[in-house]
Amino acid sequence: MCEREIIASNPAINVKSPTENVDPAEQNNYLDRTEALDLIASLPVENTVQGLRDRLLVSLMVVQGCRQIGLYRLNIGDILRRGQKTGLRIRAKGSVRVVPLTKEVGAVLEKFLKVRLAAGEKLRKDTPMFTSLAKNSYGNRLTRRSMQRIANQYLEAAQLKHSENRTVTTHGLRHTVGYLLTLLGRPLREIQEALGHSDPRTTAIYAHIVNLWSNNPFSRLGLAV
Repeated sequence: MCEREIIASNPAINVKSPTENVDPAEQNNYLDRTEALDLIASLPVENTVQGLRDRLLVSLMVVQGCRQIGLYRLNIGDILRRGQKTGLRIRAKGSVRVVPLTKEVGAVLEKFLKVRLAAGEKLRKDTPMFTSLAKNSYGNRLTRRSMQRIANQYLEAAQLKHSENRTVTTHGLRHTVGYLLTLLGRPLREIQEALGHSDPRTTAIYAHIVNLWSNNPFSRLGLAV
């Protein structure tokens, strides 16, 4: 409005942005490495459409750090192959990024596609990656609520959904990836690109949490009490 000379000055020029009153280190909505392995161990191992669908869905959250909205929008045509390597084109929060899959997650994806084809399903580029198997919505794109229900099912099976002062959500599985990568000492820029953060300050939160809890600066004082 100032540029168009509708108003003489910006009335919000001296308004300060709200400050965060909660230390990010208070956040506990993620799993440690042992818990992440326990969750993976709770996933189905049978080579059925439902078993492989659920295993792939949760793995993309807890191993690849994918947002739920990105998985909801995922189609068969979003599979990318480069030689022996496989990736996914993820569309979320107004951006598109490529997520390279680990060897293990890529193998689950290939089994999932093979089983669906064997069941007589025609997989086109616009076919949803994750579809409902319920009678009243069979073949339709799996809803985000259903994705939450599936993830919660396995979190509860591994006794990880609820614990003292913590409730792990599907987004918490994404936080798990950021936390574990930071714990491994990976560069923040690498983590930012891997998780698709537009603002590096979002990624820096993981470093703050890890440094505070894993590298307690006060323990270096050597003051026994």
